[in-house]
Amino acid sequence: MKFYQFCLLVFLLGSFATAEAADSRNRVEELYIWKISDELKLSVPEEKSFSNLIRDLNARRTDINDQIQSLIKKLALPTSAKEKEKKLSEHRKLLKRYNELNLEEFDKILKMFGTEKASQYFVLKNELTSKVKNLLASPEKPTIEKLDPPQVIEEK
Repeated sequence: MKFYQFCLLVFLLGSFATAEAADSRNRVEELYIWKISDELKLSVPEEKSFSNLIRDLNARRTDINDQIQSLIKKLALPTSAKEKEKKLSEHRKLLKRYNELNLEEFDKILKMFGTEKASQYFVLKNELTSKVKNLLASPEKPTIEKLDPPQVIEEK
């Protein structure tokens, strides 16, 4: 397991369940921005624009997701069929808004980076997302590779 994967996993697993979940998400977000910027060799202006875009999109995704979760809780409560229809309609609108953020990301990344870097970005994003999902889905806890102890060199 590479170092950045381990760091990402530690931040994800370590404190999403705690009261510091928002702080952890920020750390993961910063690692993600750093990794993408490093892999794509972004210039300082590109990195600044990219990081602002990712932070904005993630904040909006979090907000919409919170609204969806709240609405789901309300759907579980006993209400009239008319109320449930209204809540399901709201739910659909929120899902649509959430999905539109992905299209917005696509359009802005393409405009920001051009075809070549945008292609690299979406491949890299998919790889990172898959690795994180696999790590989270794995029943085993991550282990750190044990290294052999350093050799002791004695001077004569």
